[in-house]
Amino acid sequence: MEKTIWTTESNVPSLVIVDTVNNRFAIRKADTSGEVFSNGTELKQWIEQHWNPSLFADSSQYDQLLKEIQDELISF
Repeated sequence: MEKTIWTTESNVPSLVIVDTVNNRFAIRKADTSGEVFSNGTELKQWIEQHWNPSLFADSSQYDQLLKEIQDELISF
């Protein structure tokens, strides 16, 4: 799963990568810096600690993103 998500902080979308097949778990933040994680659980925990619904142009995207990550991790 590679998902772009628009935040209110930037005109550049953030990118979330959850690739269980190739073991890639990363985030490109609004400032274009990034975070790399050892697994999807660490990535999801980082999102829960550092992002919140008000950060997104559409606040429902936050919950949808967490659901998609969880679904991706479960299906693997």
